[in-house]
Amino acid sequence: MRQRRQASERKSLRKEYELRVHAGEWPPQETVVPLFPYQRQGMLYLAFTERTLLADEMGLGKTIQAIAACALVHRLGKAERVLIVTPASLKTEWEEQIQRFTRLPYRIVFGNPRERLKAYVQAPFFTIVNYEQMIKDALTVNEQLRPDIVVLDEAQRIKNWSTLTAQAVKRLQSRYAFVLTGTPIENRIDEIHSLMDFLNPAVLGPLFRFNREFYELDERGRPCGHKNLERLHERIAPYMLRRRKSDVETELPERTDKNFFVPLSAGQKQAYLHHEDQVARLAAAARRRPLTQQQQEKLMRELAMMRMICDTNYILDPNDRVCPKLGELERILEECRHNAGVKVIVFSEWERMLELVRDLCRKRGLGCAWHTGSVPQLRRRAEINLFKNNPDCRVFLSTDAGSTGLNLQNASVVINCDLPWNPARLEQRIARAWRKFQSRPVTVVNLISQDTIEERMLGTLANKQALAQGRSGRDPLRRRQAGVPRSAKPVGSACAARVPRCPATAVPRGSRPGLYRAGARAAQWRAHPLRGAIPARGQPLGASGRGRSRFSPMARADPWLAPGALWRQRSAVADLPRGGGSRHRGCPRPPRKGRAHSAHDARQPALVGRWNSRSQRAVVR
Repeated sequence: MRQRRQASERKSLRKEYELRVHAGEWPPQETVVPLFPYQRQGMLYLAFTERTLLADEMGLGKTIQAIAACALVHRLGKAERVLIVTPASLKTEWEEQIQRFTRLPYRIVFGNPRERLKAYVQAPFFTIVNYEQMIKDALTVNEQLRPDIVVLDEAQRIKNWSTLTAQAVKRLQSRYAFVLTGTPIENRIDEIHSLMDFLNPAVLGPLFRFNREFYELDERGRPCGHKNLERLHERIAPYMLRRRKSDVETELPERTDKNFFVPLSAGQKQAYLHHEDQVARLAAAARRRPLTQQQQEKLMRELAMMRMICDTNYILDPNDRVCPKLGELERILEECRHNAGVKVIVFSEWERMLELVRDLCRKRGLGCAWHTGSVPQLRRRAEINLFKNNPDCRVFLSTDAGSTGLNLQNASVVINCDLPWNPARLEQRIARAWRKFQSRPVTVVNLISQDTIEERMLGTLANKQALAQGRSGRDPLRRRQAGVPRSAKPVGSACAARVPRCPATAVPRGSRPGLYRAGARAAQWRAHPLRGAIPARGQPLGASGRGRSRFSPMARADPWLAPGALWRQRSAVADLPRGGGSRHRGCPRPPRKGRAHSAHDARQPALVGRWNSRSQRAVVR
C-alpha cells in the first residue's frame, strides 16, 4: 500500500513539474550550467524513480546528474538534507562540482567523532562523507542527520555484501537513494544483487534464491555457468539506467590503445623465477589436496610479488633500482614534452614504482603532481589543481586512489605501468582523460613485461570485460541466451564464477528445523533442494570465519592457476552432524575446539571449529 501511494505521488509530482516548467514558473534547468539532453533525462529519472541505479559509462557526468536530481527534489519540497557517500579521494571533486552547478550549501566532513557529530547535527543541504566514516557513523547519521537522499558514488565499493563497508552503508535510511557506478558488474553477476539489495531487497530476493535462479550448478554444487539472464535484466531494468558513450556522445575524440612489451632484466628474471617456482609448487599441491590457510595466503603473496617484480625489483629490494620499463617511459615522456600542451597521467599500483618515475621526471625537468593514498585528503586537491592549472606541470603520478571520479581532461596520454586484475579498474584509469569535454585524441599505453604473468593477464582482462558488457545490456544477454559456446565463458577459472557464501539466516525458517539435529540427517541436508545455495565440498573458498573474503579479485580470477588451487574443505554446514541449541535456532551447534565430530573430520589434519555468531554458521579452519 505504501509503495502504491508513493508511486501515485511520484506521478502527480512529475505532472506538476512539467506543467510548471511549460508555464514558465520553474526553470527547465536545475543547474547553473545547462545540462545536455541525456543528462537532463538522467536527472528526471533519478528524481522521479526515488531509489535507482545510474550506471552510465565513465565520463558521461553521473555526478552532475545526481546533483541536479537533488536540486530538483529540493525544489519539489521533498528533500532538505542530502548525504553523499564517496571515496575519500573524490570528496573535493564533489565540492568542486557542487560549487560549479548549484548555489546550494554543502559541507565536507572531516575530523574525529566529536567533530563529525557536530557536522551531522548542523548540516547544510549537501553533506559529503567517505565510505570509511560510515562504518562507524551510519547509525549516528540516521539519528542526527536523517537524510532525505542518500547518494552512493562509486557504489562498487558495496558490491561484496559481506564487507563491513557494505553492511554499514545498507543501514542508512532515506526515502530517496541514488546509486552511481559505471561498473555495476565487474567480476560476478551477484555483485548486482548487492547493489539492488540496498535499493530494494524485494527485487532480487535473498541471495540463496538469486544464486539458485541465475547460476548453473553442477552435481557437486559448484557454479559452472549462468542462466535466466534475460529474466535478470527484466527485473533490474525498472531500477537501472545505463547509457554508453557510443549511445549519447558522438563527439568524443579518438582513443588509441597500445601495448609495449618490455623484457625483464637479469636480476628481475632471477627473482621472478624464484617466486614462480613457489607458486608452481603450491599449485601442484592444490591439485592433490586443499591448501591450508597459510598456504593460500602464501600463494597470494607470491603472485603479488611476481607482479611487483614485473615493474621493478625496487619495490621489494630498495637497493635494486633497475627498471627496464623506465626506458620506454622516458621515450614516451620525451616525445610528449616536444608536443605543446600534451599532459600525461601515469598509473601504478605501487608507490615505489611511481617514485622511480618521479625521479625520472625531475631528471628530465618535467613538473609532476603526486596523488597517492598516503597524501592527506586536504592536500590532494592542491595536487590536482596544480596539474590542471600549471602549464609546467606535465605529469600526474597516481596510484589507483586517483583512478575514479577525477576530471583530468587536460591530459591526453594515459600510461599504465602495470595492469590491474580488473578491467573495470583499467577503464576507470583511462576515463580520467577520455571523457566528456576532452578536445584531444587520447593515447593509452600499457607497459607489459614480456613472457610473464602480466602478459597472461591480457586474456583474463579481455574475458572479464566480456562478462561485464554481456550482463549490462539487453543485446549481449540475448546473444548469450541464444547459445554462445561454454568455452567462451568470460572467466579465466572456475574460481572466478563462484557462488558467494550465503548467510544461514537467508534460508527460510521453515526449511531449517530438523535438518541439523542429528548426524543421520546430514545426508538429508545434502539432498535438500536448498543445498546448492550454500558451498559444498570442492567449492571455492568464499569467505573467512569473520564473513569477509579472504582473497582479492586477482586470486579469484587468475586463469594461470589450476582450477583446484583454491578449493576449500567440506562445508561445515553440511558436515557437522550435531543439532543446534536454542541460542542459534536451526543452525549447527559449534564443535568443541580441537575435536572432530565424524569419521571424515577425524581424518582431516588439525581441524579447529569456530562459531561465527554474526553470520550464524560454523566454520572450519
